Amino acid sequence: MRSAVVALFGLATMLASTMFAPPVRAANFGASAHYSHLHPKHIALPCTDCHSFKAGVDDIHEMPGHATCTGCHNFAEDTMKRTEAFCGECHTSPRASEDNKALFTFPRPHASHDFGDEFSHVAHRNAGTSTRCQAPGPAAQSQCADCHAPVSAASMVSSAATPASRPEKQMEASHSFCFVCHCDSPRGYSAARKNLNPSRNDCGVCHVAHEAELARFTDVRNFRHAEHLFDTRPRLKSAGPVSKNADVLCIECHKTAAESRHLGDIREPAAATCLSCHTGKPGLPDVLPADLLRPLERP
Repeated sequence: MRSAVVALFGLATMLASTMFAPPVRAANFGASAHYSHLHPKHIALPCTDCHSFKAGVDDIHEMPGHATCTGCHNFAEDTMKRTEAFCGECHTSPRASEDNKALFTFPRPHASHDFGDEFSHVAHRNAGTSTRCQAPGPAAQSQCADCHAPVSAASMVSSAATPASRPEKQMEASHSFCFVCHCDSPRGYSAARKNLNPSRNDCGVCHVAHEAELARFTDVRNFRHAEHLFDTRPRLKSAGPVSKNADVLCIECHKTAAESRHLGDIREPAAATCLSCHTGKPGLPDVLPADLLRPLERP
């Protein structure tokens, strides 16, 4: 009897508090609502408590259902007290129903602001090809071109981007690309070692909830990767063929990428890197003008 009285008192208090709450706005409902993955209680949850990949599907396209939220939230209280902020995180209308769920597109655009990518170039180069789920190979090290292959000339011509901003190298970041190696059960996988070789369901290994810090590269006028595929520095004929691996030139310029354990560690090459070859000496490229190198100068 006592518990029923307490429950009724709580419901009465909740309803009374909503009588003085601002009216729910039907127009633009939920536009300002923001689910934060950075909330301390949200960060503490495993990603799989709310999200899961479906078999044969590369990306998560559906919002978590009500049952996911009720594990922590008092639905009745939150719905009454903060209808727009709570319901409006998923629904575009206060009149959402089972027949018309009125859901925002998922994922909401702001979700990307919550995540930084914990991508380690060091770990991926050392993994090689022997641990891949599809087409495993014997290589002890991965190559830059495994992920950063040249973009085809046809795709560059058809691109709507301006010539200066057209990518010359693929920046592979899609789930379908990553899942070639990180499938449901990667070779040698164990839960205890998932940080070394995560499966497609170990979202939190790569997508860590914190403010995203992205690598940003400066556009260098007239620079073309295709013109830097071969080392043109003078060599004696007696030295024979180049014995270094195919990534030698990539790593000479992109040392920070080769040594990075986080994407935020990557920076564009310094001006001194360019000037090490562009000296104007016999057999080497001309000296580059200062205005071209200025964007690469370190502060």
